[in-house]
Amino acid sequence: MAEKKADKLPHIVVTAKPDSHRYRSTKGGGGSFKLKLKETKPHGESLRKQLEAIKQDEARLQKKTEALLPAAQRSDFGITIEVESDEGFELRLEGLDYGTSGIELLSTRTVKVKGQDKSYATVHVPFGKLKYFYRLVDEYITRKGKDDKAKNADTLQNIHAIRTATVAALWTDTKALPDLEDELWFEIWLRAGKDGSQILEQFKHEAHGRIILSKGALLFPERTVVLARCKLSAISHSDLLLDSIAEIRAFTETAEVFVRMPRSEQSDWAQDFLKRLKLPDADCPHVCLLDTGVNRDHQLLSPVLGQDDVHAYDQDWGAHDHHHPHGHGTPMAGLAIYGDLTELLLSTSEVSLEHRLESVKILPPVGSNDRELYGYITESAAKIVEAKPIKRKRVFSLPITAPDVQHYGRPSSWSAEIDRIVFGGEESEARLMVISAGNTKLDLRAQYPNNNLTESIQEPAQAWNAITVGAYTEKSYLDPEVYPDVRPLAPKGALSPASTTSLIWNPGWPIKPDVVCEGGNMALNTATSTADYNDALDLLTTHWKPAERLLAGASDTSAATSIAARMLAIITARYPSLWPETIRGLLIHSADWNDEMLKDVNLAKKSTDVRTLIRTYGYGIPSLERAIWSASNSVCLISESVIQPYIKDEKHGNIKLNEMHLHNIPWPRDALQSLGEEEVELRVTLSYFIEPNPGERGYGKKFRYASHGLRFEVKTATEAPDDFRRRINKLAQGEVEDFQSSGSDSSDWIIGANQRGVGSLHSDIWKGTAADLAEKNVLAVFPVNGWWRERAKHGHWEQTVRYALLISIRSRAAEIDLYSPVANLVTPEATVIET
Repeated sequence: MAEKKADKLPHIVVTAKPDSHRYRSTKGGGGSFKLKLKETKPHGESLRKQLEAIKQDEARLQKKTEALLPAAQRSDFGITIEVESDEGFELRLEGLDYGTSGIELLSTRTVKVKGQDKSYATVHVPFGKLKYFYRLVDEYITRKGKDDKAKNADTLQNIHAIRTATVAALWTDTKALPDLEDELWFEIWLRAGKDGSQILEQFKHEAHGRIILSKGALLFPERTVVLARCKLSAISHSDLLLDSIAEIRAFTETAEVFVRMPRSEQSDWAQDFLKRLKLPDADCPHVCLLDTGVNRDHQLLSPVLGQDDVHAYDQDWGAHDHHHPHGHGTPMAGLAIYGDLTELLLSTSEVSLEHRLESVKILPPVGSNDRELYGYITESAAKIVEAKPIKRKRVFSLPITAPDVQHYGRPSSWSAEIDRIVFGGEESEARLMVISAGNTKLDLRAQYPNNNLTESIQEPAQAWNAITVGAYTEKSYLDPEVYPDVRPLAPKGALSPASTTSLIWNPGWPIKPDVVCEGGNMALNTATSTADYNDALDLLTTHWKPAERLLAGASDTSAATSIAARMLAIITARYPSLWPETIRGLLIHSADWNDEMLKDVNLAKKSTDVRTLIRTYGYGIPSLERAIWSASNSVCLISESVIQPYIKDEKHGNIKLNEMHLHNIPWPRDALQSLGEEEVELRVTLSYFIEPNPGERGYGKKFRYASHGLRFEVKTATEAPDDFRRRINKLAQGEVEDFQSSGSDSSDWIIGANQRGVGSLHSDIWKGTAADLAEKNVLAVFPVNGWWRERAKHGHWEQTVRYALLISIRSRAAEIDLYSPVANLVTPEATVIET
């Protein structure tokens, strides 16, 4: 649905607070747990015998620990055990984590054995606490529980074996366990224990002289991550080192007509462009590039990138762009400030900028870097620019990924640290960040698009709070006389040959990429069936060696990420008072799929076609115009609110869901009803940031990655407002007898509640008649579980969180005015921000 181009009306920011109601979810618990049939007594006696072997190891370790540590430091130490399931059966993880005794589930992993899944869990048991497992086994043998099952059967019956853990049991990476004698770099995930800092210091003390440690550490609520170079045998031979570790993971470094003009001619075009360039004030928003550095002596970059705004994580690296053979940070800087330069150079109009640039070099020159956790480097880069006395609004742009690391949506130390950086919390304010989705393997691109569907979005682009940017392309023309033997690889409007997807991820992980931006195309040689880059199919940007050339081509998801960063900076400039959560939401809210993306999609098939659509293209192509402007026939409402998801039950001491918000939407009912059966579109986007709690323990009921979750529901056209409230809030159902819900209209939404309910950003579109939309005027935002509730011992459950709610309606009828009646309805409770 196209807006009238002449209409450029500012979005309406609603300042009225939503109604708050005490809340309880209407959803019940999970299904039954599948148990393997076993004779109780023989199985229990077998487990007890295995515990006896572990007890002997415990006695040996305890004696050794007493000789090495003073009494005050021993409480956090014990023995780590490994629990193995039967083939084809799961372990009940909740029974393997008993916080009141200090027993901690460290990690889980699943492997295929004879075509069936076998689960493994590692559990840390403080000295003297094995009696917990003895008690479970004794009760299993002698007592009955619910449904006449043996007591504790859910925890014990699917266990095939239980043993003292080795270093191999701590390996949770998708890569194969390396040889124990290979000296490599590893991510070491330390336990938190009662005092995570004590475990870290003890680990450092034990590591001295045998393990090389990086200086940085990432601190999460239940894990501390350090980088270590060592042989795994060095860890396996030290009981204190082994006892400090929750997980070990692999560490992989990241890799990564104008163009052909003589430099003198490029310079003429650049000089003409600079005469038309109008610079913004110094306090404008900035795009902060986290890349290979920027060569700011480029005449197109020096006006927008101050000498004091070019930094490096390590000052010995220099802040210049070192990337061979084509540069990286400098071309990305050109795209982040100007976008594709092609049209701007050809134009004769004035170019008014609304943002400037910063750069922090986070990748060192080849061969001169000390190993460091990239999460720590990313955090340090943010602190470098934020330490300056000038306070700015900024968008962090990370157009680099680790292509050899495959997490398939699972959080890593880098992605989790990015989530923590963006979340902010008590230490800092929330931030905006965009990350490239990562590129497909170059030698497989001739297999487009099949290879795109099976190559995963790369580390750290699985981060929940950052915007992950994939690439599509509109560049599809090659002059047949100049290029007689090649054709564009991707059709116009389709996925770029470079763009990775999340189709092979577990559906519980966030929708990634979030959006796609122009990332150029490639040329297919029809004779050799090989694909290669072509200047005619690239974006035009700044060359990294301005003394040699001024203009260069750029493409792939890094280029698309720079385009998205530019858009976010402009949105921030137009709406400077809005939260980062809201700016992020506006970009997503403006996105849409084009006809090429939708041509083979049946939107009714939510479990198949729609999943393919959103995990390939995210929410589509963002529109800067839609992100900034409403129109008379397309109005966007913005609401920023604060909610407390959880509360403590003072009577029982447990943590429960706290409140839900009801937003009464100021619909222009008369205008909508006058349209009758005319099709209209309602779009809702809910954006918030989560605090991460990573650790490979099997994310589920008890072990959640996100601090909290929020969801939205909209009243159906036939529901009374009170019935809608009762449908989603169990506490409200007690107001009437025998409440019967009429059900939701989830099937009428393009994505649907199940598929949109992942991650920390939820956006969906409803299409229907204007008459029905006139009655859909109440929206609920409510909490779901997170680790703040499930891991109450950390005391975060009483925190409040921010969320942004974006609601828009669009009509094909260009002559209808929806904007004015909405603005009149919300005044004076609304702010119409002039851009």
